[in-house]
Amino acid sequence: MGLKTVVKKHWARMHDEPEKYRWIFNLYNHTVGRNKIRGKKGNGLDICCAKMDRTQIYFAGTGNEVIVEQGAQIQNCVFRIMGNHNRIFVGRDATLICVELWISKDKNQISLGAGTAVIGKPEYPTHLAAIEGTEISVGKDCMISASVEIRTADGHSIVDLEGKRVNPSQSVHIGDHVWMGTGVVCTKGVEITDHCIVGTRSVVTKSITERYCAVGGNPARVLREGLDWRRELMEVTND
Repeated sequence: MGLKTVVKKHWARMHDEPEKYRWIFNLYNHTVGRNKIRGKKGNGLDICCAKMDRTQIYFAGTGNEVIVEQGAQIQNCVFRIMGNHNRIFVGRDATLICVELWISKDKNQISLGAGTAVIGKPEYPTHLAAIEGTEISVGKDCMISASVEIRTADGHSIVDLEGKRVNPSQSVHIGDHVWMGTGVVCTKGVEITDHCIVGTRSVVTKSITERYCAVGGNPARVLREGLDWRRELMEVTND
C-alpha cells in the first residue's frame, strides 16, 4: 500500500492524533505531495500536521514564517513572500485549493481562520495580496469561491500634481462565517463583519457593518437583511 493510499484511508485517525502521525505528514509533504519549497533558509515553516499537495512556497527574505495548523488541506496553491518578517497563517481544518497568497515588502500578514474553505480553480485561482506592512485576515468558518481577489494595495502609485503619493496601502478584515461568491473583489481598507453573504461579481469598496445580510453589486451594498447561510444544500419548504 502506497503512502498516498495510507494517508487517504487513515485520514480521520491521523487528523485526530496529529502528533502521533507527524512523521507521516512530514514524509508525505516532502515526497508524494510533490510540493516545491524555495528559500527556506532563515525562515520558518511548520506544515507537519497538515496535508499539502502540488503547492509551491517561495521565500525571498528572512524572518518570515508560514504556519499551517492541524488538519488543514492545501492543494495546487502558491505562497510567495518577498520581504522580511512576514507571516502566513492557515488555521485548523482549513481547506485551500488553487489559491495564491502573495506578500511583498516587510511586516505583512495573511491569516485564514479555522474551518475556512477557499476554493479556486486552476484557470480561475483566488488571489490574496498584502503589501507595505498590511494585513489580510479572514475569520473562522468562511467560504470563499473561485476568482476572488482581496488586496491591500492598488499595485501602482497615484500621485498628486506635486508628485506626492496619495494612495497608501490599507488592511482588509473579513469576519467569521462569511460567504463570498465567484469573482468578488475586495478593495483595500474594507471590513466585512460576521455572517455576511457577498454575491457573485460584487465589488466591495466600503466596509459592510451589518451582520446577517446579503450584499451585492458594484459598488456592493446591502440587498437584504435577516439572512444567514449553511454549507449544505437544504430542501426548500413552503411553510
